[in-house]
Amino acid sequence: MPVGSFGRPLADYMTLANLLEPCAALAPAAAGAPYLTALPVATTNAIRTARCATLAAAGQVAGSNTVAQATDALNQLHQAGYETDSDTLHTPMWDSQAVPAVAAYGDAYMKASVLDNLCNFSFGTTNAVTGAAGVAPVVSPMPTIFGNGNGVPPTNGINLVYNNGSTGAADHRLATPDASYAGAAYLRSLWANGNATMVGSVNANLRGKPAIIVQGRADALVPINHTSRPYLGANRVVEGSKSQFSLYEVTNGQHFDAFLSVAGFDTRFIPLHYYNNIQALNLM
Repeated sequence: MPVGSFGRPLADYMTLANLLEPCAALAPAAAGAPYLTALPVATTNAIRTARCATLAAAGQVAGSNTVAQATDALNQLHQAGYETDSDTLHTPMWDSQAVPAVAAYGDAYMKASVLDNLCNFSFGTTNAVTGAAGVAPVVSPMPTIFGNGNGVPPTNGINLVYNNGSTGAADHRLATPDASYAGAAYLRSLWANGNATMVGSVNANLRGKPAIIVQGRADALVPINHTSRPYLGANRVVEGSKSQFSLYEVTNGQHFDAFLSVAGFDTRFIPLHYYNNIQALNLM
């Protein structure tokens, strides 16, 4: 089946998702999305509405009201290669900071120092209620971050911080009414302005080695149209009939098995662990 877009680099699709997802969360097709944040529902809805309004004012979404703007944002994600299988996952992927944290990988792509605070983003502990940064936690996360952290916020008490918030540095979701839109737009502009240092490539030549990729079709963090599917196509072009590479797509599979105990995930998605770590290994 033809798709709107495929094979985009991580920096491209992640900065776009980070910009649009808070608004797309209000589209009717995304209704009933699993809730994956400690922020109150009223707060997250206010953030989403404000992000839609700011996007509309900037000409980045169309529509005369919030629902129309949100629907346009979701349609843009479809056009960018996100499957409709992922519609209800854009909300938790952004609210939980999974997408914003990866979008902030711009530091690495630009070879910038963490001290550069690229696009006014940094990492730090924040107040759970107000989001304010710079307040020392009761227990420092530093002695245990190597063992308990996963490398991206939120991790071990550390969140993504927007330094140029309305009242100072704060959790990026709470730093401004529209959830630090200016920072998200800046990250997007690094890609949109054609910064070549953010582009990498692979040749997909496995030289006949047996290989298997298993991915959930609903993966909203690393969309299947930008990862395993184009890799399969590139491998077929390079190796042709000599290829021993296979791709298995799992319907109702998403990125994080750890989320399957959360209401909404538990009834819609199945564990990939069984297919990745048991069936695929047996096939190999």
